[in-house]
Amino acid sequence: MCLPEEKMGHSLRACSGFGAGLAGLRLTCGALLGAALSLGFLLPYPASLLGVTMLKRQFEAYFGNSLCRELVGSLDWHPYTIKKFIKRKHICLEIVDKTAAWVNILRQMPIMLNTPPSFPCFIPHLLPPWLQQAAKVYEGGLAYTGDICGILIVKIMDIGLRQGGESGILLPLKNLRAMLKSHSTAFIFRRKAGDFCCKNIKKCLHIF
Repeated sequence: MCLPEEKMGHSLRACSGFGAGLAGLRLTCGALLGAALSLGFLLPYPASLLGVTMLKRQFEAYFGNSLCRELVGSLDWHPYTIKKFIKRKHICLEIVDKTAAWVNILRQMPIMLNTPPSFPCFIPHLLPPWLQQAAKVYEGGLAYTGDICGILIVKIMDIGLRQGGESGILLPLKNLRAMLKSHSTAFIFRRKAGDFCCKNIKKCLHIF
């Protein structure tokens, strides 16, 4: 991905809340969410929508699921389950490797979609224009598969931009702060919308 250094740093901050299935919610894998954003940069809109749909299908066909809690397992504080959870976390390295490879393949495919949706999903304008354009891949719940609502994802990206970190000794602390804020924001969203996922939400235009 050929982004200027400053924009790359902003992108990393924006994704700081994707961890552990989006803000620690154990929902859609953060690696998949980040890979989708990469396609938003690499492919023109609306071809990026189809690219993300294909990416998600490939992901689920290979790993069997796209939910963090199904990929890594549940976590409670019993010593045995913590040990099992940490051991299972090694799958995250494979997931990142595979999704990066699939993005590289999809970016080279011929453009197969040139017409945007007739009634595009509403995504609030909370991000810088270049990042907002890439984030259109979250329309319709990760490119119209009914996944996590794009409004929530973009709001969490906005929190990451303002509170997350790029590098340095304070990076873990900054990202933890962004993650905690994202986590609480997600539950505010669910209280207002009734669910996290687009397919289960009837009205979401003015939540944030």
